[in-house]
Amino acid sequence: SIDSSTQETTTPKHKQTQAPFLSLPPDCQVQVLSFLHPRDVVTFACTSKISSDIVDEGDTAMVLWKQLWYRDYAWIVTQWDVGKRALQRSALQLQQPQLRHRRPQTNDDTPEKCISQVLNATAFHKQFYFQFGQSYLNYVLAGQNKADQCLVGLHGQIYDITPFLDAHPGSPDTLLVHSGRDTTKFFEDMGHSTGARKMSKNFCLVVDAFCLPNSHNSSSCGLYPATTTTSVVGKRRTKPVTVPLERTSTPLRPCTLAKFQRQYDLLTQRYQHEIETQLSTNPHVLGPVNVYYDPFVQEWQTWYTDTNLETVFVVS
Repeated sequence: SIDSSTQETTTPKHKQTQAPFLSLPPDCQVQVLSFLHPRDVVTFACTSKISSDIVDEGDTAMVLWKQLWYRDYAWIVTQWDVGKRALQRSALQLQQPQLRHRRPQTNDDTPEKCISQVLNATAFHKQFYFQFGQSYLNYVLAGQNKADQCLVGLHGQIYDITPFLDAHPGSPDTLLVHSGRDTTKFFEDMGHSTGARKMSKNFCLVVDAFCLPNSHNSSSCGLYPATTTTSVVGKRRTKPVTVPLERTSTPLRPCTLAKFQRQYDLLTQRYQHEIETQLSTNPHVLGPVNVYYDPFVQEWQTWYTDTNLETVFVVS
């Protein structure tokens, strides 16, 4: 017989080759992965079935992508005044889904209460993280096309061009009509000079690290308030950036999975066409109609300026 005290024990082969990380408790796995760039998190998910389950499925994945979203994006809707107003719109839509037309000031709840309501109702999965990165620009900027606050998105960054309205060679109305959204295509179609592009640095409010040149080789990720941005605390600020100094037909866009980008582009075109057709005979619409995706309500929305110069939001 063999003495049990000297018997050699063997470890199953799959246990021998399993990385130590995969043996950690789920909360430890989340803590480690939350230090990574999202592209590295996605890459990690491709290494094995177990890794894929951690990143893509179940409660651990939800906690992980929530951590990443709070790290990279949360401040823009929880601390910045403009983002807070966008979140209030989402809260109102969740409370009163049957209300299809609304003015932007109809929610009497405090911003803090709205933030709590919306975030508590949000499922923070991988798809939400990447959808927010694709849609946040038009979502946050919707309706910000007034003479006292005129914001635009250019190549993934947010600029406050309010101080430049009266000095713009193309008249203030040109800027107002194309503000409150991502206006990169219009900006590039107009062929602005190098001098005008350099000026953009003076108006930069929000920097998207995903949209910076050579961002695919950078470890930086997410949104940062520029040094000129007010009312934001506890978030590291970054230097303002200019738009690309050379004219380009390819806008800088946040990194994402190709399937999410294709889906977002197709749905944007679809809903833009549908809403333009629906409102083409509406005599109260002044200027263009604009669509955006609300990542919290998970519905497409529309906004336009009416003949009373008030902003109207419509559920698509």
